[in-house]
Amino acid sequence: MIQRINLLPGELRTVNKRIFYFISSLLIILYLSTLYVVNNTGRTNIGALEAKRDSLRQSAGVLARQDAKYREIIDKINMTEAKNKEMEARAGVVNRISGGNTRWSDPLYELSNIVPAGLWFSSLSSSDIMAGDKKFKGIRVSGMAFSSSLITDFMAALEASPYFEGVSLASLQNTEYNGREAFSFEITFMVLSKVL
Repeated sequence: MIQRINLLPGELRTVNKRIFYFISSLLIILYLSTLYVVNNTGRTNIGALEAKRDSLRQSAGVLARQDAKYREIIDKINMTEAKNKEMEARAGVVNRISGGNTRWSDPLYELSNIVPAGLWFSSLSSSDIMAGDKKFKGIRVSGMAFSSSLITDFMAALEASPYFEGVSLASLQNTEYNGREAFSFEITFMVLSKVL
């Protein structure tokens, strides 16, 4: 049989393999534990990043829908502004055409509404009246009525109207119309300048 000879000095000859195996095992366990911790930390970070990514995608979707709504609203605002400018241009044309002419539609409509049944006009004329430094439109109406109370009611309605002021009875005469008693009258009043 072969016998082995160890030529190393005596202090180096004895090697305790248990310590070596123990330290190696500890290093391997420490290495594997470190790998496990790094792996779990990476997975946790990846999960958090994926959740954040999904949340950002949802937020981006919501923002995209809101952006579409806002763009639609902005388009409507732009259309409204364009229509407003168009209406202002048309109003400017109307103002240039009217060129300071008196707008009679509202006062005449009011006048037609307050004339009682049984009273009618035979003439209506207007003139400019100066009162100090202000100019007013004066109206003179002539007509007939079947009773004096109708004329009184008409004058009261003129005075109560927000369109007229300075109502005055210029003349009143008893007459006959188609075999009936009637009254011819002439009334003057002014149209308020704020309604013209």
